[in-house]
Amino acid sequence: MSWLRPFFERYVRDTRPLPPGELFAHVGIEYLPEVPTGEMVASFSLQLGPHGDRLALVGVGEVAAECGLAAGDVLLSLDDADVTPANAQQPAHAGLGGAASP
Repeated sequence: MSWLRPFFERYVRDTRPLPPGELFAHVGIEYLPEVPTGEMVASFSLQLGPHGDRLALVGVGEVAAECGLAAGDVLLSLDDADVTPANAQQPAHAGLGGAASP
């Protein structure tokens, strides 16, 4: 961990702000900063349903709740395409392919 000492010196002892991209890169995570667009984004977390065949909402952000989404709702389709545990990670569903409407 040759990066740890310089990192500590720069960002713990010094007053420079933490660079999330550099920090996460050391543990294999790509950081993509959020870029304000003026659009509202509905955020929520998913987990497999009790039978493992559907994705259920578990954590619902404020905008998603205002759109009528609630914890326990099951995500069946998005943009006229079925959403399953098998395809939820595909690029069309990563980031949910744009704005979803309830």
